[in-house]
Formats: sequence, C-alpha cells, structure tokens
Amino acid sequence: MSIDLAKTQVVAEGKAIPKKLGPFIGMFLKRHPWSLMTFIIFILFEACLTPINAYLLKIIVNGAAATSGKVNLILATLLVPAIIYVFVNLMLNVVYSLHRYAQLKFYPKIKSDIAGTMYHYLVQHSYHYFS
Repeated sequence: MSIDLAKTQVVAEGKAIPKKLGPFIGMFLKRHPWSLMTFIIFILFEACLTPINAYLLKIIVNGAAATSGKVNLILATLLVPAIIYVFVNLMLNVVYSLHRYAQLKFYPKIKSDIAGTMYHYLVQHSYHYFS
C-alpha cells in the first residue's frame, strides 16, 4: 500500500502545527466528519439500548405474568413488545456494522494524516534542531 504524502499533509507549508493536544487532535478530526458522526450515533444508541431493552423485558415479563391463565391474550399482549425487542437488537447489529466500517475507514486515514504532517514538519527542520 503506497501513501501519497502530499495528500496526507494537513497543515499547509509554513503554517505552524498546534502546540496543545486538543487543537492538534481537532486539526485532524475535522477532516473526517462522517466517521465522527458515526461514532457519536453509536455512543448515543449504545447509551439508549440498555434502558430500552430492560423496559421491554419488563413489559414482556409483566404481560406474561398478567396473562398466565389466559392463553388467548398472551399473543395480543406480548407480540408488540417482542417485535420491538427483536427490532432493537437488529438495529444494534446495523449500528455495530456501521461503527466497524467507520473504524476501518477512519483509523488508517487519521494515522497517515498524522504521519504525513509530522514528516513534512520534520523535513522543514535541520538535523541540529533535534540534537
């Protein structure tokens, strides 16, 4: 795999690289907004998943307990919560797949961006600067 170092240089020639960690990371992250959006969606979905699953299981258990003697009402009571429970878990698989895809696209790009930018920064300085 060949990397075009001209495309990986984030900082323009002669422009200074940020000295603080936050702006340095932000300089590279702002070039990949879709990957960051995918990560944020994943975090929000993952945060909502546990309470939703717990609530749906509570509804299913309560519905099964309430209709334990009435077989004809079990299907009517449990069908919608069970379908929603399965749908939420299917959505979890889709979001995990998008998250993995974003990782596969994002991490190599950000690594090459940082390496290319730092390489161009080091080339602009003399050897005596580092000794």
